[in-house]
Amino acid sequence: MLKDSYNGSPTQNGVTLMHKDTERAWQKPGDESFTDIPKLSSALYSSIISGSTKNVLPADFIRLRDVVLSYTLPTSLLGGLKVKELTINMRAGNLWLWTKNKEGIDPETQGLGIRTPLLPKSYTMGVNLIF
Repeated sequence: MLKDSYNGSPTQNGVTLMHKDTERAWQKPGDESFTDIPKLSSALYSSIISGSTKNVLPADFIRLRDVVLSYTLPTSLLGGLKVKELTINMRAGNLWLWTKNKEGIDPETQGLGIRTPLLPKSYTMGVNLIF
């Protein structure tokens, strides 16, 4: 899984978007002691470093994907209703996510260094009647 990255392509006004890591790029001898970003060149950032192993993140995660609760009312409570069985159910999806990466990136929705929205939480409720 890759970190978020600007694609480095020019915008309509001619300005090139660069990743914040380029601020720490190597400039003079000795800089290698504090940076692992190579010297900038005329090539786009995306072709220089975006595919580097320094941008690879752990994709380990634990997700609480589905919680389902269901309750069937006792027939004694159905009294005069012409219902043999009444079941109420509730479902919640994507309630919680832990990721090993500290970037807040969901490994199931991210790809190629372009962040996509997290999987949304969802809630449903239903009633099942048997006549």
